[in-house]
Amino acid sequence: MEGSTFTSMRAEVIGNFGVVSATHGIPAQVAMGVLERGGNAFDAAVAAGLVFHIVDPDMAGFGGELVALVKRADEAEPMVLCAQGTAPAHATIAHYQAEGFDLIPGVGVMAAVVPGAFDGWMLLLRDYGTMDLATIFEASLNYAAGGFPLTANAAKHLRRYVSNMRQWRATAETYLLEGGPPTPGQIIINRPLANCLNRIVTEATARGTGREQQIETAREIYYGGFVAETIDTFIRGYREPDSSSDRLHQGLLTADDMAHWRASFERPLWYDYDGARVFKPHAWAQGAVLLQTLAILGDLRLDGADMLNADAVHLQAEALKLAFADREAWYGDPKFIDVPMRHLLSDEYNTLRRSEIAPTAALDLRPGNVPGRQPVLPRYDTGEVGTAVEPAAAVSHEKDTCHLNIIDRWRNVVSATPSGGWVQDSPLIPDLGFSLSTRGQMFWLQDGLPSSLAPGRRPRTTLTPTMATLRDGSVLTFGCRGADHSEQGLLQFLLRVLHTQMDLQTAIETPVFASEHWPSSTYPRRAMPGRLLLGRSFGESVATQLRSRGHEVQVKPDEALGRTCVAADRGKLMHAAATGRLGVFVAVGR
Repeated sequence: MEGSTFTSMRAEVIGNFGVVSATHGIPAQVAMGVLERGGNAFDAAVAAGLVFHIVDPDMAGFGGELVALVKRADEAEPMVLCAQGTAPAHATIAHYQAEGFDLIPGVGVMAAVVPGAFDGWMLLLRDYGTMDLATIFEASLNYAAGGFPLTANAAKHLRRYVSNMRQWRATAETYLLEGGPPTPGQIIINRPLANCLNRIVTEATARGTGREQQIETAREIYYGGFVAETIDTFIRGYREPDSSSDRLHQGLLTADDMAHWRASFERPLWYDYDGARVFKPHAWAQGAVLLQTLAILGDLRLDGADMLNADAVHLQAEALKLAFADREAWYGDPKFIDVPMRHLLSDEYNTLRRSEIAPTAALDLRPGNVPGRQPVLPRYDTGEVGTAVEPAAAVSHEKDTCHLNIIDRWRNVVSATPSGGWVQDSPLIPDLGFSLSTRGQMFWLQDGLPSSLAPGRRPRTTLTPTMATLRDGSVLTFGCRGADHSEQGLLQFLLRVLHTQMDLQTAIETPVFASEHWPSSTYPRRAMPGRLLLGRSFGESVATQLRSRGHEVQVKPDEALGRTCVAADRGKLMHAAATGRLGVFVAVGR
């Protein structure tokens, strides 16, 4: 394809009862089933989210985290559900440096933070849901005990990390049948996880006298009961080697860290762009990059523009470079640092930033200035991945995630991104059946940075649920897999919806690009200055023009980029769409 035309092979799902779009078919169907049984969007999100942690083990697990935007029908704006766990109390820069690390490893238990997803789902169920604990857990218990078929995409992904999984006994026993690599359609049964979840539900139901009390009891069991105690015992008894010596390292997460943490609700950030108000989590996540990029693009009059030509790609890529530079220089946990977000989203500031976009590709990282403060960037490497001090397990360079959008018949809306606890990156805890988050690798082991490691801080996560209210009153809920690629995919989708005549499905399926110009958020934290990954369907002419402007273009298959799903409340009808590129994303509704 050359130019601006593209036709999707899928149609939007349209309904007036409820719609779901998700990055995996089983959770999508579970969510729709809850809506059919009378539950609301929040009940459906929790039930589906718990199932995600079982059937998508390379994308999200029960030891991972969750970020969501949730909006009741009668509310003007969503709330942010922060279920991103924090660094352990003993996790200091000095400790890691004394252990010989310049970066927090990406594989093993050294990067473990408090697992936040479970408490996030329970808090959402308690405050927004209507169903009881046993009903919500029914599907997840069935899939853990009865098994589920591994998707071809998951099998392909996990096969790359068999060397990791073989060295962890419980992981190998669950996912590597007879020691062989995972295969498409392989039935995975996780009895330890089924036992863990069944015990939580059974004890919570027995001890709680009502719905809310049972939910609160489940939270206490996980964070102050046998789950936390088992995690503590496992960490204390597990010693992790690195590849450069015979030295053994012990993880830092404790039961006390878990007992002192809980998920919470926060107000969102937002930015008004072309009649749309776009909502994102605060700067402990990277979502404000999308808002900043919209602010940089500003009044460039993109209505009717060809979003697939070299001019459009160059403009968006260069605006993203500026916003991501500000991410590195200014974003961090606002509970610990003063993030100058009002300034970073101001029209005055972004008019100046817009003027920095040149006709040729920038090859440096240029954060903007804030009055009275100097931007500070981390020390990072550039170029191809080489050798580094790392646990004996192979480095897992690809980090990915899940996403779920739901709108119910009452027009409640959820945009949820569960992630972390990847089975290929951290050993399964034998008595619990899940792995711990390695999100701590997103901290820097340098003092004085907004995302420097400190006890109790939230890592600057890449999880990025999104909502937007449009000029016609429509509500969009959307998200994207892909870590540092996520905001880029979301930007391209949103611009296509706002400035062209594309419907949701076409806007998703149209090819995308992704820059890798800035330091990655995950180990080994390298940047590839000027690198631009370009979907093949942009065409050779676009690739050639971008190279002539100084971009280091690498053409990729379309399915390697662009992993977005979306739902929309259009008034009388609801719409949903999901990319067909990977064969696992699903939109359902009626």
